[in-house]
Amino acid sequence: MKNKKLKGVTLVETLLYIGLSSIILFVVLSFMLSTQEASSRTSAKTKTHQASQFILEHLHETFRQVKSIDQTSSVFNNDNGKLFVVFSDGMRNYSLTNSEIRFDNTPITPKTVNVTRFFLEPIENKKNIVVAVKITIHLVSTEDTKVSEDINFLGVIR
Repeated sequence: MKNKKLKGVTLVETLLYIGLSSIILFVVLSFMLSTQEASSRTSAKTKTHQASQFILEHLHETFRQVKSIDQTSSVFNNDNGKLFVVFSDGMRNYSLTNSEIRFDNTPITPKTVNVTRFFLEPIENKKNIVVAVKITIHLVSTEDTKVSEDINFLGVIR
């Protein structure tokens, strides 16, 4: 009788293939998850920065047109400040409400950020009239709370 050699895969070889495949799959999944996390963090940073730029432009445009600051109605040196600005056609205000900066009760911050600080520091002349306001705003992304941005703005009345 002839000795027939059986061809096939042994149990050890099968376990070895499964182990190597598992390691490769783990590395690929780990890479994909880290890429996805980096992408979402970049998106949160971008949205927070865009909100910051919009707020800065809004403040810049406001102080370009403002005539004076209503010192009695404004709340200075407080993290929840209120700023009442006087234009030639009337008074408007900035306030921090429900983690949003509002301009005349209209939100100017998107839902993608929370405002945790709206600090207003008055700068007065020798006659104790506010001639400028140093504004500090702290934004935190709602998508990733590790992403935040600070805004420092000096609004000068011209």
